[in-house]
Amino acid sequence: RLEAKDVPLERLAELNSHELGALVRVPTRGALLFRAVHACPRVALAASVQPLTRSTLRVELAVTADFEFDAERHGGAVSFLVTVECGDGERILHAEPLVIKRRFAADEHTLAFTVPLFDPLPPHYFVRVAADRWLVPDAVLPLS
Repeated sequence: RLEAKDVPLERLAELNSHELGALVRVPTRGALLFRAVHACPRVALAASVQPLTRSTLRVELAVTADFEFDAERHGGAVSFLVTVECGDGERILHAEPLVIKRRFAADEHTLAFTVPLFDPLPPHYFVRVAADRWLVPDAVLPLS
């Protein structure tokens, strides 16, 4: 029933258990839906960008888990793939895995890497963090 509503996960995460139960017209399942929605792996992103040379950028990416870690659902860790794409999305400039372990789930994870610049310079690069084994929306952060 929830898929038929076509409500994005970000919007579902903003609802409380009563609102979720009312959305699917089964008020007794609101608490269960609330826990399930908040267990979907999502991350919050922040970045600082520094030019190193005319053709290289240094990126420091701060990744914070924005979900309730549940050992039953997630096991011992949740894997993500971090990519940096050029403005049109045709070229991946950097890629690396990120694993958030259960005992460090509340901590901020910092990644530092360099990205090559190409001519013509696009107006934005995009950092994309995608959950490896979950069908959830990717977190995207534009870099300019």
